[in-house]
Amino acid sequence: MQSQRTPNRVESIEQSSPAPAGRHAGADLLRVLATIAVIVIHACVWFASASTLNTAPYRVLATLSNFSVPAFVVLAGYLLARRYTDPGLSFVWRRARRTIVPWLIWAPILFGFTLGTGQIAGNSSSVGQWWASGAGHLYFLLIIPQLYAVLLVWPRRHRLLIACAALIVQVGLSIVRLYGPTTSSWFDVVTIWYGFLLFPYWIGYFAIGIALDELIARLRRYGSPLWPGLLLTLGGGWLVLTMTYQDAPNASYAHGTGAFITPLLPILVTGLAILFLACPGAMARGWGALGRWVRVVSRYSLGIYIVHPIILYAIAMWLNHLLFVNVVDGLIGFVALVGITLTLSIALSALIARTPLAFALGTEQR
Repeated sequence: MQSQRTPNRVESIEQSSPAPAGRHAGADLLRVLATIAVIVIHACVWFASASTLNTAPYRVLATLSNFSVPAFVVLAGYLLARRYTDPGLSFVWRRARRTIVPWLIWAPILFGFTLGTGQIAGNSSSVGQWWASGAGHLYFLLIIPQLYAVLLVWPRRHRLLIACAALIVQVGLSIVRLYGPTTSSWFDVVTIWYGFLLFPYWIGYFAIGIALDELIARLRRYGSPLWPGLLLTLGGGWLVLTMTYQDAPNASYAHGTGAFITPLLPILVTGLAILFLACPGAMARGWGALGRWVRVVSRYSLGIYIVHPIILYAIAMWLNHLLFVNVVDGLIGFVALVGITLTLSIALSALIARTPLAFALGTEQR
């Protein structure tokens, strides 16, 4: 429930330009799929390292699920571009505090949990690297505010051309990160070691989101945009699976957090974005309880993203003897781990959102 107060100029712009229902339905569906995919990635880490299981399917599933975090960035660009025609500094502050404040609150909590469970060593080197990398999966909360600031100077015209240029920049930086020479200079440390924390490595995804309305409109002139979206999705998925970057001098940067900014992943992400955001509004109508579930998961997606690693770890440890049983290569246990983690993450996020601590999840008390 929104608080009753006089809207400022930026909010008035947002309210005067409501997005079509169909596009919001597609955005909700893509956000839900990306949220589940994030949980899948972390669940795959457990199953891909189980000695009693065939781990290959889980490595494939984790690789395909890498579209998740980039999809969040695409959605940020897409929704912000449609809602804000003239953002100002107040916009940046209001939006940024929805990510920076949660980071300040949850980073110490996650650090204590990670250190206490032995996921990182207690020496100064490991601790320093953990914090320098953005505090685990919370690094995403440090990237989005940078893109909010970039939106202030984003041109209002030629969005498709700008998106192409931004993609070239992002892909070029990703290639240099994987194949460029590395030294111990501060420049390499910033741009190669920790480049994933800087907005230029994500600017292509953000630009895709901003240009999607124009791209979809142009595709409609030549027929349904769903066919190009499907082609990009299938082709991008195949390329992501076949291109492992094992021959790259810095191949290790294509894994972990670096897997979200590999050179070919934008093809898959763009295809999925077109498929979901070009869908008609009728797509989500008549779904009944499923439609309501989609809206709930979408609403609490940031909270789910923040809290789910703690819940997943606790469940995996507690039900270890039940989840990793060699029945259908652990598929039943895998689905159970993902499903229970998602359910409890939704419940915890909804509970926090109904208390004065709602700001810890970047939202207002409901």
